[in-house]
Amino acid sequence: MRRSDPPTGTGTVLTGLTLLIFGAVLERVRPAALDLPTAREDSLPADAGRVSRYARRTRDELEVILPDNLSDAFGRSFVFLGAGLIALRLLDLLSDPRSE
Repeated sequence: MRRSDPPTGTGTVLTGLTLLIFGAVLERVRPAALDLPTAREDSLPADAGRVSRYARRTRDELEVILPDNLSDAFGRSFVFLGAGLIALRLLDLLSDPRSE
């Protein structure tokens, strides 16, 4: 199987710009459907089992590192993908010996 040549023209740059803009908008909009639930404030009963205590502690620790809304994470990923795609395409153009 032969590897195809990289795409030419502005299609790759336009795709990168589209991903970048979509990601930026998604970070700003923050739809409520993508909100993550917050931890309950109630305390565990004194007779709670070991598994319940470990599960509660793990959930509380995960809440610290997870975003409040998934659109932040998705939007940031799209921004990085778009910027990376544009950067790779521009580097391809600069490194192509046929373009000199």
